[in-house]
Amino acid sequence: MATRSKAPVAASGRRAGKTTAQKEEIAQANAKGQTVEVRGPGGSTIHEPGKAPRKVARKAPADKPQAKGAPAAKKPARKADKAPSNGKVAADGKLLPKAPDTVATPEVKRPVGRPSVYRPEFCDALIAFFRIEVERTEAVVVPDPSSEGGTKTEMVKVLNTFPTLERFADSIDVTRQTLYDWAHATVDTPDGPTLRHPEFSYAYARARDLQAALLQEGGMAGAYESRFATLATKNLIGWRDQIEQVVDQTITAVNTTDLDAIYEKARERSKQAEEEAKARAAAAGVEGMENGGVGA
Repeated sequence: MATRSKAPVAASGRRAGKTTAQKEEIAQANAKGQTVEVRGPGGSTIHEPGKAPRKVARKAPADKPQAKGAPAAKKPARKADKAPSNGKVAADGKLLPKAPDTVATPEVKRPVGRPSVYRPEFCDALIAFFRIEVERTEAVVVPDPSSEGGTKTEMVKVLNTFPTLERFADSIDVTRQTLYDWAHATVDTPDGPTLRHPEFSYAYARARDLQAALLQEGGMAGAYESRFATLATKNLIGWRDQIEQVVDQTITAVNTTDLDAIYEKARERSKQAEEEAKARAAAAGVEGMENGGVGA
């Protein structure tokens, strides 16, 4: 059985042909039953005992693995596909590109602002927020003068924080304007405009009524500072001074005819009073004369 030589024989000289020494070495190896491989620039030649020499092409070296961090090899740029032409020629003689078959859909603008976060449970929460008393009673620990270093518990009245729409809006992470919009927003129906949130609109009105009642009760009880109570009643619940309205109504209700009648009645009463005064004076003079005659 032929065996391959462990050390291949390399071709020497400028040419890849076999030299005399190589031929002798190959012949000796084949005589011993060994296979000889002669390497050259174009590949290798295998000499096996009893067989004709055969050539083996040289294999191309495999690509080396890319080192980490090294820039990636650039691939040759691919020519872009030519756009289809619509058959029209531009001024410079070039064909114009074909228009796309699909029609571009116009972009729909989304409404700006935060989306509505309305929930039905806000109705009861709004009413409960405003349904409070002017004051509340709390247990407070105070020093006890009867015992040295001692304390005692007393029940004292504490003024509750005046409820406002702004404070409730902040508690549910919205603004006062949002509450107003929920209460007054409408939608178009076959029967006409209808409130979008009728239950919240009702709760909104009740909250305003509870706020007005609290302001009146606290103001009359002296719990609120008088100037604040006056200003709040005018701006929050629409109270106004009635004196100006009464004066305006009295002046506008009287016309010229009524004024003439009042003037004539006053003249008659004045004339009547003057006649009564003269009559009393005349009566007093007669009585004086009679008294004088009796004395004489």
